[in-house]
Amino acid sequence: MNNLPSKPLEPIGLFSREQVELLKRDICKGANDLEFKKFLMDCERTRLDPFARQIYSIERYSGGVKTRTTQVSIDGFRLIAQRSGEYAGQLGPEWCGADGRWRDVWLEQDPPAAARVAALRRDFEKPCWGVARFDAYCQRNKDGSPRNLWRTMADVMIAKCAEALALRKAFPQELSGLYTSDEMMQAEPLPPPKPTQSLAEEMRDEMPDWNTRDPEIVDSVDDRGRGAESTAAAPQVTSQPATAAAAAPHSRNMSMAIEAASHGREHLQKYHAGRNSKDKKELEQNLEYLKTFYPKGDD
Repeated sequence: MNNLPSKPLEPIGLFSREQVELLKRDICKGANDLEFKKFLMDCERTRLDPFARQIYSIERYSGGVKTRTTQVSIDGFRLIAQRSGEYAGQLGPEWCGADGRWRDVWLEQDPPAAARVAALRRDFEKPCWGVARFDAYCQRNKDGSPRNLWRTMADVMIAKCAEALALRKAFPQELSGLYTSDEMMQAEPLPPPKPTQSLAEEMRDEMPDWNTRDPEIVDSVDDRGRGAESTAAAPQVTSQPATAAAAAPHSRNMSMAIEAASHGREHLQKYHAGRNSKDKKELEQNLEYLKTFYPKGDD
């Protein structure tokens, strides 16, 4: 559906008519007139340039309802602070691990537990520190592993979140209500599952075919000495008594496995193949219990 008005858009504030039309067509694609007007007001207030990727209009889902929010890049935050005339630079960034010891460079393979940055103002006696925990901001895949840049540049991503916190604390008048894209990455801009969708239907999006050649899955099979040709067989494991598993609260992994098992052995096999090693171990320990959920005749 074309949201462009039937008549040409008029110039608004900082933008010419051509720029307004380009913003509506490309940068704010899908926004209705009110959402577009609000974005232009945010650009006016912050004096940030959407064409330089300093400010964005992002569509997200909150509580099952589609909303559109304005987000600012970390470069936009820095520019706003500089324009205030009171910005006196920063301290950091610094990172720490689980030991709580702060370092000025992060050289570990594992992601840092947290990062901190201090913003300095000429009229403030002390620096304004922003501390961001990795677990609070990391964008994750369905299996819980860090996603995209949070996997390859964890130290950089969490440091940018800490810097945004520090700048917002130091410049509340200029940055109140504004958040960076890095801070909001954990709020995945994807539609929620349909209310009628069962766990099994949800899992079909992440279930690979049992004969998949995904290297991680094939390696886990070969490590057990079974070879790729045996992937069609159910996992051969030593299981716990069914009563023990039934008595314990179900983890999400087990709940999804039960849902898969209720649709048949093949679904459980596919679900097992797509899990990480920790989840697989839990499933294998409770295999006999999961078998009790097989449809009749699929034992």
